[in-house]
Amino acid sequence: TGGLWQSQNYGNNWFAADVPLGPSWFGVHVTPNGQYYLATAHGGGIWISQDYGNDWTESNAPLQNWTEPTSSTTGQLVMAGSNGGGIWYSTNYGQTFTQSDAPLGVDFRAISSSTTAQYVAAAAYTGPQGGIWLSTDFGHTWALNLNSPSGPHTAWNAMGSSATGEYLVSAEYDQSIWLTTS
Repeated sequence: TGGLWQSQNYGNNWFAADVPLGPSWFGVHVTPNGQYYLATAHGGGIWISQDYGNDWTESNAPLQNWTEPTSSTTGQLVMAGSNGGGIWYSTNYGQTFTQSDAPLGVDFRAISSSTTAQYVAAAAYTGPQGGIWLSTDFGHTWALNLNSPSGPHTAWNAMGSSATGEYLVSAEYDQSIWLTTS
């Protein structure tokens, strides 16, 4: 049995979310106030809830291998990475998604944003385009950060951001944790 599980009482009790059991759920994100939920599926779509996880709907995002989602604090601006399908963004609480200019064929494993989502960082797993990708325009355009440690065997697997987006942390699979410095 699998599925998407949620708690609304500090983890004391858990219940299954009203979403299909078929997808392989990969990433989840909740806004700080708990009102907006995002869930991504490998080989599936992006599902959203705008009422504290009570009701779920599938967005218009294409079916593909989605990885981690992120959003602004308000939940209005949403981004999600994918394994080979680029990075997509939404400006309407995840109702509709638009493809950004992030390259196709890259395994974007993790994504994290500032509270406003103006500054977004994505960890691309490995290969010639592996490394840390940055956006300063709410996830619309992306550039590979040439200052990040990278190489054909650097396997980026996690990403974190401070509220302002100034401080970033990323981890390599089975290797090191890297921090930005001022």
